[in-house]
Amino acid sequence: MRNRLPAARLYYTPDADIDPYLPALSESRFEPISIQSVAWERIVGDDAPKIFIVGRKNLLEYHQDLARLLIERKERDVLLIRVVNSDWIEDSREDELIYDYLIKPFHKEQVLRLISNAASHVRLRIQTAYTESELNQRRKELTELTRIGIALSAERDHHRLLNMILEKSREITSADSGTLYLIENGDTLRFKLSQSSSMENSYTEFTMPMSEKSISGYAALTGNVVNLEDCYYLAKDSEFGFDRSWDKRSGYRTKSMLVVPMRDHKNSVIGVIQLINKKSLQSIILTSTEMTEKRVVPFDKNDEALASSLASQAAVSIENNLLYESIQTLFEGFVQASVTAVESRDPTTSGHSERVAILTTELADAVQRSNHARFKNVRFSSYQMKELRYACLLHDFGKVSVRENVLLKAKKLYPYDLNIVKQRFEFVKLALRLEFEQKKSMLLQSENCDKCEEKFASLQEDTERQSAQLDEYLDFIIKANEPTVMEQGGFEKLKEIAQYYYNDFSKKRRPILTEREVKSLSIRKGSIDDEEREEVNSHVIHSQIFLSKIPWTDELKNIPEIAYGHHEKLNGSGYPNKLTAERILLQTRMMTIADIYDALSAKDRPYKSSMDTGKALNILKLMVKDGELDAGLVRLFIDEKIYERTKSPT
Repeated sequence: MRNRLPAARLYYTPDADIDPYLPALSESRFEPISIQSVAWERIVGDDAPKIFIVGRKNLLEYHQDLARLLIERKERDVLLIRVVNSDWIEDSREDELIYDYLIKPFHKEQVLRLISNAASHVRLRIQTAYTESELNQRRKELTELTRIGIALSAERDHHRLLNMILEKSREITSADSGTLYLIENGDTLRFKLSQSSSMENSYTEFTMPMSEKSISGYAALTGNVVNLEDCYYLAKDSEFGFDRSWDKRSGYRTKSMLVVPMRDHKNSVIGVIQLINKKSLQSIILTSTEMTEKRVVPFDKNDEALASSLASQAAVSIENNLLYESIQTLFEGFVQASVTAVESRDPTTSGHSERVAILTTELADAVQRSNHARFKNVRFSSYQMKELRYACLLHDFGKVSVRENVLLKAKKLYPYDLNIVKQRFEFVKLALRLEFEQKKSMLLQSENCDKCEEKFASLQEDTERQSAQLDEYLDFIIKANEPTVMEQGGFEKLKEIAQYYYNDFSKKRRPILTEREVKSLSIRKGSIDDEEREEVNSHVIHSQIFLSKIPWTDELKNIPEIAYGHHEKLNGSGYPNKLTAERILLQTRMMTIADIYDALSAKDRPYKSSMDTGKALNILKLMVKDGELDAGLVRLFIDEKIYERTKSPT
C-alpha cells in the first residue's frame, strides 16, 4: 500500500459564493481551484482525491460531467459539498450524491472544518477501498495457491508435475520465462525444464556443479530467495554473477529475476525455481529488447511470498511423487517376482501371464475405441488399465499351491504309471513265451510225440497271436494316453483291454489294466482326471485368497474380483462359482478371452501341441455359440486382430 496519499484537491464553482473565504482556504493546507480554470480532462485524470463545492441547483442538469464523475466514483475518491440557502428544498435525486451541505449564512470556521472533515473522509474511503482490494487480492491468491496445491498433490506423472510447478509459479508472478533445477547427490544441480511465453522453448537436460558463483547455485546452497531488479547490473559485492552467453545466443534479454528454493517437509532444499522477467501485464509478449526494457518490472515482496509458498508445496509434491514412483517400482517388482514364482513351479507356461496382460489391455483399448453402441460409453482410466494389467499378471498365482506333478502332468498317465503299464505288458509277453517253452518241453518229454512238429507250430502261433494282441493293446493305450483339446470318445476298447487277465508272480489272477488306469486313459479332454482337475481349479480360489490379503489402494481394489472370475463362463458353466453373465465384470470377460486364446495357441503346454491361430479363433467362436464367452468382445478380439499383439507361436 502507498505510504502517503496525495493531498486532496479542492475545486469550486463560481455559484458556490465562497470567494470571501478563498484567502483563508489558501492559508490552510487546501488550495482552492476554480473548476472553470482547469480543463475537465485534467481534473478527471488527476489521481488525487477531489472535493467539489458547488452552489447551483439542479446539479444533474447544469453540471452533467461532474454528476457523472460523482456517480462513477462517489464511493471512492470524490466528494461533493453543496452551498444552499436556508430555505432550500431537498432533491432526492441529488441527495445521495452529496456528502454535506453548507447552509448560508456560514462563517470561515464552518467552511474550514467541513472541508477538513471531507478531506479526512475521502482519505479514509481510499484507504478502506485499498485495504478491501488488498484483502480481496490476498483472498484470491490464497484460493489460487490452495487450488494449485490440490492440483500438484493429485498429479502422479513426474514430468507433468514439474511442468505444472513451473507453469503455476510463472502464472502467479506474471513471469515471462522460468527454469527449474533439482538437486542430485547433494552437490549437483540438474536443469530439468524451461518455459517461456515470448520465445520458442527447446532445451536439453544437463547437470552442473552446485556453486555459490551461480545465481541458482547460491539459492540452492544458502536456501535464500534471490530477487534481482536487473541481472545485468548486480551489486559490486555480489557473491554470484550472471552469465549473459545464453542471452547473446538467443537474443533474449534477461532483466528481472526471482529465484526461490524448494524446501521439503524436513526443510531441506531439493531444488530451485528461477523466474525471469516479471511483466507489467501478463498477456504481453516480449518481442524485442526495447519492449523488455519498457514492460518488464521488478518482482516485489508479494511475488517472493507467493513463489516461496508455491515452492514449498512443490517440494512436498515432488517428494511425494518420487515416493509414489518408488512404491510403484517396488510393487511392480513384487508383481514380477510373483509371476516368476508361478512360472518356476510351472515353467511350461512361461510368459503366459504377460501375454494375457498384453492381450487383455489391448482388447480394453479396442473397446474404448469401438463405435459399437454397447461400448459407446465404456472408458477405462489409466488407473483402471493398471488395475487390469496387474489382475492379469497375478491371475494364476494360486498355482503355487497345486502339487507340481499335477500342474506339470503332460499325459493322462503319469510317466511312472505308463512305465508300470509297459513293464506289465512286457512281463505278460515274457510269461507267454515262458509258457510256450514249458509246453514245448513237456511235449518233447512225453513218450508219444507223434505230430510234435504240428503241435509246436500251433503253440507258437497261439503265443505269437497273443503277443501281437498285447502289442496292439499297448499301442492303443499309448495313443489313448495323449491328451486332446476338444472332447474325444472312442475309448470303448479300453474296457476290452481291461478284461484281459494274467497271472502275476504269485499266480494271482490280475487285470492287465487297473481301474484307476482305465479311468485316467478314458479322460475325454485334457490330461487330468476329475480329482486332479479339482485340485488345478482350486488355484483360482488360492489366487483370490492371496490377492485379498493385499491392502490395495482404491485405484487397484478390484484386482481380486477381476482375477477371481477368469474361469467363469457367461452361461454359468465355469468355475469356481458358476457365475452367470450379469455377475461377471467386463474386465474379467476380456481376460477370460485372452487367457483361453493363449492357452490354445501357446507352444509350451505339455499336454497339447501348439494350435494354429485360425483353429484357436474358431474355438473361441464355438464358445460364443455355446454361450460361454462374450460375443461382442470376441468379435472385437478378432476384427481388431488383438491376437497378433503377442508373438505368434510357431
